[in-house]
Amino acid sequence: MKKEPLTEKMLIDKWLQDYHGITLEYAYEIQPWTDSRDFYSRYPVTQEQHDEWREWLVQTIMKHYRMKRKVAERNMGLIYLNTSPMVR
Repeated sequence: MKKEPLTEKMLIDKWLQDYHGITLEYAYEIQPWTDSRDFYSRYPVTQEQHDEWREWLVQTIMKHYRMKRKVAERNMGLIYLNTSPMVR
């Protein structure tokens, strides 16, 4: 049985659903954007929510790729930059 690949959409949907109650597709349907900065500024989160999501991301990467915490944190830089929410 193959694992479902981790996608940026899945990672963004996690914080959108948890903190705003919507999905990426729905957010685009109600108000399309052309610039990612515009999207992230529409859906900011608190510092505590951001930290909670970051910990979830580290745990998800550790489980999905079977890495230790240090290795996961060292290698998640680009994933984090592309998917992390903006803090208010």
